[in-house]
Amino acid sequence: MKTVTLLILSAAVARAQPARLGRLGAAAGGSLHVVSGESYDPYDANDRMGLGRLEASFQVMRVGPGEVVVQAAYLHGEQSDTLFGEMETNLVLQAANAGVRYRWPLDLGPVSLAPLLRADLGAYWASLRLRSSGQELRDRDAARGLEALGGVEVLIHPTKLRGLTGRFAYGGVLEAGYAWIGEFHHRLRSDVPEDTERLRRFGADPGPLDLSGPIVRFAAILRY
Repeated sequence: MKTVTLLILSAAVARAQPARLGRLGAAAGGSLHVVSGESYDPYDANDRMGLGRLEASFQVMRVGPGEVVVQAAYLHGEQSDTLFGEMETNLVLQAANAGVRYRWPLDLGPVSLAPLLRADLGAYWASLRLRSSGQELRDRDAARGLEALGGVEVLIHPTKLRGLTGRFAYGGVLEAGYAWIGEFHHRLRSDVPEDTERLRRFGADPGPLDLSGPIVRFAAILRY
């Protein structure tokens, strides 16, 4: 019985041991964020917002058939529109995220495929600007958020193309999922001009802003 137990423990350790610790990755790309809540409608007639993304990753261990990778990223997006023919709106969304992903690498020689699942927690900042009849209102608020995505990563290993061994690889990744972002509350009361009809009609307090919704993400990646 003790022999069986030791064999089971040894197998579990072997399946969750560190693999190539220190392997780094970098990614640069963008995402299409679809805002599903109606609270975004007063700011923009288009429910889609584009976000740029920079990410660094670090492979920490192998678990079962796949790898566990931690990552940190910075996001930035901006959307502008003109409402009622005279009110200009501008919304800037920034975020700092950190999370973990699990990827299943499938070695196909000089090319590898890796289905993946990931989750990211982060802090989001939304800066809102309204401008009408020469008057401008500004405010900024912060919220927490969670992103959950699945996708596939394609890597090319140039050293394998020459029959050599090496760690360097490059490629791309495509992911889709959902972002849950807390509501933003922008306070504009003190700056609302009394003689601006459109701003009075829109309201000094625009109410909560919910930017949660589906996301599609793409990026170019380097790994060493």
